[in-house]
Amino acid sequence: MVKFRRFRDGRPPVAMEFMPDCGENLRGEQAVYFFKFYSEEVLIFNKVGTSAKDVVARLRDEIGEYSKKFDIRRVEIHRIMSCGNRPAEGAESALRAELIRQYPNAFRKAASLFGVDISPAVFDEIMHNYFG
Repeated sequence: MVKFRRFRDGRPPVAMEFMPDCGENLRGEQAVYFFKFYSEEVLIFNKVGTSAKDVVARLRDEIGEYSKKFDIRRVEIHRIMSCGNRPAEGAESALRAELIRQYPNAFRKAASLFGVDISPAVFDEIMHNYFG
């Protein structure tokens, strides 16, 4: 499935591509996510984060912010995962800590990782270890 983030100023819309086994959009619950931002076919960065309201709405907001600095043309949604009754910040902290350990030179503020192409399997393994 593909949805689009459209801009009122005439910029081209950004495709939001739901990848296989990514999970469904979650609304009104603690969730953690894994996205990849692209300029056409070139990966710009990977992003992990949280949402307690609506994950796709959160992505729309992020596209709006990041498109001020980067030529974003599409985003792949690789994982949306419920955190159940745990605060999503705990899962995000586990992701950040392990991703910084594995890719220390790739990490930048706001849980973005540049210069690496992280597999969704890495996300899955970290979350499996966190949730047990």
